[in-house]
Amino acid sequence: MGECSAHAPTHVKVFESAFNFLRAGDWFEMQDFAFLFRCVDDTKKGTAFGRWLTSIQAGCVKLGKDLGRAPLYHQYMSDIGFVDVQQKLLAWPIGSWPKDEKMKVLDAWYKEDVLAGLQGTSMAILTRGLGMTAEEVEVFLVEMRQAINSKSCIVIS
Repeated sequence: MGECSAHAPTHVKVFESAFNFLRAGDWFEMQDFAFLFRCVDDTKKGTAFGRWLTSIQAGCVKLGKDLGRAPLYHQYMSDIGFVDVQQKLLAWPIGSWPKDEKMKVLDAWYKEDVLAGLQGTSMAILTRGLGMTAEEVEVFLVEMRQAINSKSCIVIS
């Protein structure tokens, strides 16, 4: 059984707590996203989208936040003592590029989610983490919205 360390990431403490309260035969499910926005064809390089990714990641680091922990959950859970740990990776498209009808619907939903949260998330991270002004962030987000609304192959995985 795992023990909470004063220096363990919050995620580990949550997983340990779940482990300690489960009984034999119970299971625990965790869903999260890895901040691994990418383009399937590298079209984001040098674009507003690419600059936004780099800026958000840098801002989070300065704020002491790690957006890259989700891929580590599998190992955290195994280390704590969970057995039969399974990881299912999914990808969500943004843009109108998917040909598959199911993916087109998923794209429309996720695109609206991202657009709805873009300003709030970006404003907090970029002003507090990188010291940008609110006006600078707003100008930046105009370009970002254009990128999201384009037909480029952005995928969240």
